[in-house]
Amino acid sequence: MRKKKSNIREKVVIGYRGEIGSAIYKIFKAEYGIDYYEGKLIIPRFWWHPTDDFKIPHIDSDNGYVDINDLPQDLIMHVCIPYTKEFNETVMKYNQILKPSMIIVHSTVPPEELEELAYDMGHSTPVIHCPINGKHPNIEADIRKYTMFVGPVTTEKDGQMACEYLEYYGLRTYLCTTALGTALAKLMSTEFLRVQIEFFRKYKKICEDFFINWAEIIEFFKAIGFKTFQRAGPIDTEMSGKHCLNNNERILKEWLDHYETT
Repeated sequence: MRKKKSNIREKVVIGYRGEIGSAIYKIFKAEYGIDYYEGKLIIPRFWWHPTDDFKIPHIDSDNGYVDINDLPQDLIMHVCIPYTKEFNETVMKYNQILKPSMIIVHSTVPPEELEELAYDMGHSTPVIHCPINGKHPNIEADIRKYTMFVGPVTTEKDGQMACEYLEYYGLRTYLCTTALGTALAKLMSTEFLRVQIEFFRKYKKICEDFFINWAEIIEFFKAIGFKTFQRAGPIDTEMSGKHCLNNNERILKEWLDHYETT
C-alpha cells in the first residue's frame, strides 16, 4: 500500500536534467527525477520490475533508494520532455506507473494534444498545461519572473488547485479557460518572435546596403516602446482607408519593390 496523503506534496519531474526540467526541479524542490542520458534512463535509485514495452529501471531521489510502494498518493508529476508523436503515450505510461494526483505539463504541445491525453486516460487524473516563458540560458530566473499561465484540461477546479500549488512556490499565475488557449498562446508567441527575427534580419541587411546606422534604427523602436500587443484588442476590426498602417504599408511595399528590383 502507498503512503497516505500528507500535507507536503512530493514531486517528480519527468525530464529533470533538461534545461527546463532542471529549473522546475529546483523551483519546486522536487524529491524525484526521471531522465535519459545517452539513450538510457539514469541514476539507479528506484527499482521495480519494468514492463516489456516501457522499461523504467529507476528514479533519482534526494533520499537515496526509494521503493515504488513508498511513494505518496498525492505525488505531483511535472512533465518537461520535448514533444514527439509518442508524447501522449509516454505520459500515459508514466501515469500508470506513478499514479500521480496531478499532471502538470510544461512542454510545448500542439493545441488539443492534452485534451486527447486526458480523454485517453478517462479523465482519471487532472491534467494542467503550464507552458514555460523564458530565454536561454536564464530559464530558472525567467520562470520565477514571468507569470505562469495555467490551462486546465479537465476542470476549472483543477486549474484553481494548480494555481494554489504554483503560488505556494512563489510563482505568479493566470488561470486560463482551457489548455487550448495556453498551447496556442505559446506557439503564437514563438511564431511572433520568429517573424520579428526575420523582419529585423531583412531590414538590417537593407540598412547595411544603404550605409544606415543600425543602432539608430533600434533606438527609434525603443523610443516608441514598440509593443504590437497593445493594439491586438481591436485587431479584427476593419481598418479604414485613412488608417496610417495601410498608407505606411503601401509606402514601404513600393519602396521595397523598387529596392529588390534594382
